[in-house]
Amino acid sequence: PYSPFDEPGVVIGAYGLMHLSLSTHVLGAGVSVAVRNALGRVYPELVAGHLVAPGQPRGLSVRVQKPF
Repeated sequence: PYSPFDEPGVVIGAYGLMHLSLSTHVLGAGVSVAVRNALGRVYPELVAGHLVAPGQPRGLSVRVQKPF
């Protein structure tokens, strides 16, 4: 938990995020798949006064790397 800027006495509750990743080899190439914010949690990245900056939404990335 933390107190937002310009709002003494106000406390924003703590939260948790789940990030998942998996790496393997397929046909000799390295393949990685990652999911950030896997549960799709809506959370404030920053609270300052009456401004609320939202956190990142769920994101998926896939990476394929050729063998050397």
